[in-house]
Amino acid sequence: MLILGGFPDREQKLNQSTSFSQPMRFNRYFVSLLAYMLLVCAPDLFAQRGRTREPPTPPSNPPVATVNGQPIPYANYRDAVDDQIRYQRRAGTATGVDPLVADTILLGLVDDELVRQEAAKRRLDVSREQAIKALIDDPPEFMRAPFIDSRGTFRREVFENVVRDPTQIIRLLDANIERDSLVRQWRADLEKVILYMQSRENRRRLMDALDAENALSESDIRNRFFTEKTRITGSFLRVLHSTIPDSLVPINDVEARSYFKSHIDDYWRAPARLVSIAILPIDPSSSDSALHRARVDSIRSAVAAARPADRARVVKDIQRSLPPDRFTDDPLRPSQLTHNMLAQLAMTGNQNVAGPFPQPGESTLLYIERRAPVKDTVLRARHILIRSEPGNFTADSTARELAIVLRDSIDNEEEFIQGVQYFSSDAGIDKQGDLGFFGRGRMTRAFDSAAFAGPVKKVIGPVRTEHGYHLIWVSERITEGFVLRELRVPLVVNADARAAVQRDADVLASAMRSGVGGDSLIGVMRNRYPMMATDTSYIQRLERYGDVLSPAKFAFGAKVGDVAVLPLPLDRVMVIRLNAIWAGGTPEYEKMFRWPEAHARRARQLDILAPKLKSIASRIEPEMLIGPLRELAPDAEVFLINGGMVNAPPDEKETILDSLVATVPAMSVGGPVRGVHGFYFLRVAEKTGPSESDYQRERATFSETYRRRRRNDMLGKMISDLRARSTFEDRREQGN
Repeated sequence: MLILGGFPDREQKLNQSTSFSQPMRFNRYFVSLLAYMLLVCAPDLFAQRGRTREPPTPPSNPPVATVNGQPIPYANYRDAVDDQIRYQRRAGTATGVDPLVADTILLGLVDDELVRQEAAKRRLDVSREQAIKALIDDPPEFMRAPFIDSRGTFRREVFENVVRDPTQIIRLLDANIERDSLVRQWRADLEKVILYMQSRENRRRLMDALDAENALSESDIRNRFFTEKTRITGSFLRVLHSTIPDSLVPINDVEARSYFKSHIDDYWRAPARLVSIAILPIDPSSSDSALHRARVDSIRSAVAAARPADRARVVKDIQRSLPPDRFTDDPLRPSQLTHNMLAQLAMTGNQNVAGPFPQPGESTLLYIERRAPVKDTVLRARHILIRSEPGNFTADSTARELAIVLRDSIDNEEEFIQGVQYFSSDAGIDKQGDLGFFGRGRMTRAFDSAAFAGPVKKVIGPVRTEHGYHLIWVSERITEGFVLRELRVPLVVNADARAAVQRDADVLASAMRSGVGGDSLIGVMRNRYPMMATDTSYIQRLERYGDVLSPAKFAFGAKVGDVAVLPLPLDRVMVIRLNAIWAGGTPEYEKMFRWPEAHARRARQLDILAPKLKSIASRIEPEMLIGPLRELAPDAEVFLINGGMVNAPPDEKETILDSLVATVPAMSVGGPVRGVHGFYFLRVAEKTGPSESDYQRERATFSETYRRRRRNDMLGKMISDLRARSTFEDRREQGN
């Protein structure tokens, strides 16, 4: 193949998270296209590579799955799996795909089809001709790169020629290459790229439509900017609708029916299945753990024993027997790594191994191939906090003078730690004032500015924040990223342990199937498997449970009372029983009249409550105790905010409090703002955040970022809803 030779090393791999805003197969089209451009100087190499690609013969014609009755070609799934395997072989790792990756590939194809269907329904779908035009006008980077000449100029005319007339590809190639075969390959690969462009453009058009349906105003963007960048100490209050007793708000049948009709879309529910589930872990024995530790140590030793110039090759050889490396050739920014990883990586030189880092079912070693500059900085710092009293000038001056005396008496980190023990009033004394690694924007504005502008291994401060005066000691500053190779060492469980868990799962399945003794057996199993998980919940179509699709596939294909034992990734076994079927849709009013009645009453209660709360707003104080608050609003709920970002309750719109955060100053109260369940007030005792000039300076960048994030979120929600509403049949087992 010219294009689909494997995933590019420097791109996101398929088994990592993907964005709903772009087709999942985005990364499959890069490496071999570069290889094709090298054919002029290396035709024999390409010919040999071409002969090695013999994908398995697909079934005669059955689809790998159907979505709303529309088939997904088996060849598309086969190609995607082959590409992943080919990438792993190129990386020297495992030559098969695990269930998590296989399900991710299938869901990507399903999402492509759902997007196509939704775009067609809205008459937004992209035709083949439009996709070709989009490809020529704005080719993705993986297509553009091979057509850039030595002067850095994109050869657009050449690119357009080989897209519009695939036979023109032979003009760029060595005369010794078998041309008919090459043209066929180029034509087939070009078709895949055109499909990719159709999917990309369908997503873009759907996001444009969602944007138009949910337009953002300038004030929406401004309020969100201040909300995300402001830190508040205080609380917000929720005064529930039930402050007005139900008995005072009667709702008759006509009113309830009217509410139901005007909000009928809110009562639609996706098809679902009620299942009972038990997940048994397959735990390693002590001998398994000992063997695992020995293998980890042997890998570390093998890398350390090699000459530095040979270590990359040694690591690649070791990776062949391990699960796939999930990292790319791009440097990982320090802020993308955990505190524990950063702490070890910072002390480890290039061409050396850091770790192990325990993960579920495995331990991970990280080989540092190299460091590289990135637009990111993280610090590791300690601090001493000397609290002051707001509004008390004498106490504030005393605290500042103490901080200055301490600063002038500290010469090294050991003395700083002693200062933490004797003088700091922060809760981090037990950690010797260690704040760990943090990136820009994680701390309050003044602290953040001082720490990132200050020197390393010298006392910084005193720095005034709403908490008091800080002295800061930056022990490490990391400004480079890490190009890492991941050595994932599985914790292998012996066959006897696996068989024992399988027997227990079969016994539990029999009890759940018969309905006799299941509860008591669950208790026995819980004693035997302390980490066993049990659950009874609804599961939707195309919903992963236990990280894979197989539970949903069972639930939507089973009859009530059916039980199955399913293997799960990460050494687990699931026992699942189907308890009930919810067909989905909108129930008839008569079967659920109590819900519309309650919702209509809630809306009426909020209408009655609105003027009452406006009248008491001026009497609520920023630091009023709960007792006096309850006298004003008996059903008020108080949500404390301790120097952090203000987040809306999970049952309300994310932005419901944004206007209050943006406008309410310190030592003030704002509100009320109406939500679904009640009214909200924001009480601000202390507040730090950007200024209006900061907003004007960052407005364009923030607006672009926020709009893009919001578009992705809206499309992601749409695709999730489309999955839940779809009819779906997984035919992978039939196709093998």
